[in-house]
Amino acid sequence: MTESALLTASQEHYLKKYLFGVLINNELVRLQKDPYDTLPNLGGPFDLLDQHANSTTPFLRYLFESIVVPFPFLTGTKGELWPKLQAFMDEWAKVEAGNGVEREEMLRRKRLKKRGEKSLVLLYSMSVKSVEQRAQEKERASGAFDQAFDQLQLNDPPPLSAAVNSTVNGVRINVVGVRVIKEKRHVREHEHDEFLVSSTLQDGREFIVARRHGRFRRLYTSLRQEYPQHEFPLPPAKYAAKSGSSGSKAAREKDRVSLRGYLHSLAKTAPEIATCSLFVNFLSKDAITLTAEEQKDIQMRTALDENRMAQQAKFDQEVAKKVEELDKHLKEVKTELLQPGGVTRLFSAFKQYERVQDLPPMYQTVFEWGCMNFASTLYHVFSASDSATLNYTHLKRTNMLMPYRAMWGILKVSNPMAMMKGILDLFLAQPFGSRSLMQRIISVNIQEEITEYKKDISQIEASIGDQSLCDKIRNYVNAPKTVVSSIFPDDEPYNITELGLVLDVLKSDQIQPILQLQQIKRVLEAKQRLDFEEHQKERRAKHQTFLQQLLVTHLRIREKERMMGLVFQGVTGEIFKELISIFYQPLVKVYKSANVADSLMDVKDFADELIKIVEQAETNDEGGANGRPTTATLYLNLVRKHLPSFYKFVHSVHKQDDGLFHDLLEWIESILTFMRTG
Repeated sequence: MTESALLTASQEHYLKKYLFGVLINNELVRLQKDPYDTLPNLGGPFDLLDQHANSTTPFLRYLFESIVVPFPFLTGTKGELWPKLQAFMDEWAKVEAGNGVEREEMLRRKRLKKRGEKSLVLLYSMSVKSVEQRAQEKERASGAFDQAFDQLQLNDPPPLSAAVNSTVNGVRINVVGVRVIKEKRHVREHEHDEFLVSSTLQDGREFIVARRHGRFRRLYTSLRQEYPQHEFPLPPAKYAAKSGSSGSKAAREKDRVSLRGYLHSLAKTAPEIATCSLFVNFLSKDAITLTAEEQKDIQMRTALDENRMAQQAKFDQEVAKKVEELDKHLKEVKTELLQPGGVTRLFSAFKQYERVQDLPPMYQTVFEWGCMNFASTLYHVFSASDSATLNYTHLKRTNMLMPYRAMWGILKVSNPMAMMKGILDLFLAQPFGSRSLMQRIISVNIQEEITEYKKDISQIEASIGDQSLCDKIRNYVNAPKTVVSSIFPDDEPYNITELGLVLDVLKSDQIQPILQLQQIKRVLEAKQRLDFEEHQKERRAKHQTFLQQLLVTHLRIREKERMMGLVFQGVTGEIFKELISIFYQPLVKVYKSANVADSLMDVKDFADELIKIVEQAETNDEGGANGRPTTATLYLNLVRKHLPSFYKFVHSVHKQDDGLFHDLLEWIESILTFMRTG
């Protein structure tokens, strides 16, 4: 049997991917555990004397020296950034002592590390090939181009029907209607609206309940108190009392749709949230039987949802039809971009041709495809999704507050570099060694959060009623790393809010005060009730829950204080100033030559028209009938109308380029070449 026959091409690929995964993970773990001492192994400016040629992180070193260091914006720093970055990592290593992390923070770190690791493995897997693989690639080069870019299509947003009828962590939720309740108070009658929430739980039981808007906020408050380890989205604000849709035929329609999206977001937070007693009680307690009038309202709201689904289906069909028409040119663009120098040729065309209609047909396709993609995104964000009304409100408020005219005047007559230097000096100056303005602003914001956490701690400690237990938790969180390591020797991040680890802290003799056996027994019995009496989960052994909440709150205060410690290090401000000069200085030269002030007013015009389009689309129930444009046409026409202004800016930027973008494109090409040829 020949060596090539030992593994199939697929087996060879997955073996290579697995091996790269193991090697790169080991290097990332080393960098994470001891960043300051590991930096010289990355080479480049961290190892000027080449004393770490036999690097302990060879894969990271190669990418750092061949991709990060040659980045065009960094080549002109004269080496000033790297020593400051190394000094910052030294301070970080001193500050980042591990006393455990809460569950959500641990998961966030793992996800971030996983994404970085996955990207590096993909990069090396594509670039490192066997001799046979290279020979096979040459034979099927043209086919490989199409296969590599099969996914270069519109990223269609999920259909509205999925948002309305989807099951989230085993629970189906829909806010199906709104009813008006009349109450007589003293002299006159009072009216208020209640939202009809329909749900199907994991066990198949179905409920319809009526909830006022304030109940959604109280649900948020209760969940936040019961599960401090999770981050919950804020409930949407109440819109105008008669906020409707389709010409205000349906009162509180915007509230209904946004609250439906909010309940879906809560259920997505974690599987345990979707099945917890607080959430289940909100969906099922005090169920109602629908009246004929309420059923009629639900039918009308269902028709509105179906109309939105139909509008989205029309949009998707129009976009799909256009993409099919452009398919031939798109394939040519895909092939061109994958060829050596393809990206450079594309942007050279932007520099050469003044108008988008003068571009070669192949490149015009790129903009047509981009118009449809952007219009599809705008439609989903501002018209189709459950959060559309909230997004529209934020857009309108931001656009109203934005001082476009003042910014235009500043950019027209001022010297951007002098202005930025003055601003930096204002914010970062430390007269007589005192705190800078930036440090004061950040510290005030962080201190406000710490004050709120301390208020929560006072309430939790009062609920626990045992100051020794509370002091033990606080002293653990603030204990030095040597003491913590004696309790938890493993250096890996751990979820300290787990019940078993909390008990380990309470039983430790390394943390003061030493607890009595009876105190620990109380906590242990609470843990046993949670473990073995699941049917009593409604009562939830509150004593143990308060201990977990106390620990989480102390952990958050500790993180805020350590962040303040980093902010007050002088090297932090120096790095910030260095990064501003690295990225702002070269870009501002180009943008000033490209007359970015006029482009700012183009942005204002686009935002103003987008707001009008959203309002028009909201009442466009009969779009496409009687010669009226469809919702899809409204968004596409808007984007196409402003395409010449956008291209004018792109052309001006590249025309005034003094080599910056040329170097940047060459850097991108070098990465593509590395992935293509190794």
